[in-house]
Amino acid sequence: MEILALIVMFFMFGYETTSSTLASTLTCLAKHEEIQEDLRREVLRACPLGEEVTEEAINSITLLENCIVGSCRTLWWYI
Repeated sequence: MEILALIVMFFMFGYETTSSTLASTLTCLAKHEEIQEDLRREVLRACPLGEEVTEEAINSITLLENCIVGSCRTLWWYI
């Protein structure tokens, strides 16, 4: 029973962290349109429309990772 409680707890914490990070990232991108446009160009360059999106292509989008990491830092600063 204790293991089941831990699994549920990890699932809930992971869900909350992910949703908070996504909300924070999208809020920052909405406030900074120039970064949003740079990110859009980088995503379209790595993953052109109509082509298959691969893990390698996603990993090549460094600005996306930087935005997410920056949002996590900002999010944890307020907690």
